[in-house]
Amino acid sequence: MTMQSSDSVYLEGEEYVLIDVEGEKQMITCAAFGKVDPLASKISTACWRGYTADYFVKDGCLSVIRYPNTVRLEGEDNTKTKEVSVNFTGSCIIAKGYRWCTDFIESYLGFDDALELYFKNGRLIEKLSLLPAIEEYRRVKETDEGRELLETIAFKHLKYHYSYNSYKWR
Repeated sequence: MTMQSSDSVYLEGEEYVLIDVEGEKQMITCAAFGKVDPLASKISTACWRGYTADYFVKDGCLSVIRYPNTVRLEGEDNTKTKEVSVNFTGSCIIAKGYRWCTDFIESYLGFDDALELYFKNGRLIEKLSLLPAIEEYRRVKETDEGRELLETIAFKHLKYHYSYNSYKWR
């Protein structure tokens, strides 16, 4: 199984990686931008959706630019979409710092900082720090039980509910 390409979130001048989206939700879908070529997911196993996205939180409002699969087919226009508003209601987890596999929700514990964001109709309503979870994991990660507690620590610090499948695989 190939690790999937990550989306980015830009918040307060900082770039974060999008770790996961609440429940079985997506912040955007292919349908929001028109049809995605069904071959796009076959070109790169690291991007089965056929696109990656950069999300922006500006003045408390969520917007996105979607990028088609990064492999260009001859004669195909592989340009990004224009920035559009996103009317998303739900939460997401974002993280910044050293990047490693982000296909699992507990991966945010390996970053330098992480946040849980809640949006209502595309407006940022709540921003919660996940630094306590990162610090707790750092204290126990070298112990035998620490490696087994990874998922438990990750989930217990979250306010909102997330699936055990990354949004990139839904």
